[in-house]
Amino acid sequence: MASDKKILVVEDIDIMKNLIQRYLQALGYDQIVLAKNGEEALIILKREKIDLIISDWMMPNMDGLTLLKEIRNDEALKDIPFFMATIMDQKEKIAQAEKAGVTDFLVKPIDRTALGLKIKKVFAQS
Repeated sequence: MASDKKILVVEDIDIMKNLIQRYLQALGYDQIVLAKNGEEALIILKREKIDLIISDWMMPNMDGLTLLKEIRNDEALKDIPFFMATIMDQKEKIAQAEKAGVTDFLVKPIDRTALGLKIKKVFAQS
């Protein structure tokens, strides 16, 4: 059931953060936790059980790639699915994220239907 999954959205731009939150709610996910950067996300991850992380790539203080690496190097967090949302389509950046263990990518502007399909796929595997 969708509503029993808790999703962490890490995004520094409020408009985008609110849009992703609305998309998730429309898809039936109502347990949504918001963070403005990777540092804030790590604090949340230490105190709450999170089932999926959707993170922007470009953020102040700690970007999405650094957050991904921190999570993958933490025994307690390493298996959480991680979606990287970005406007970037540079092959080198994608390769870096894949090497670091990203689960999937979301290209901005994010499409609600595509988001729903990716989430359904990742939760079906767990």
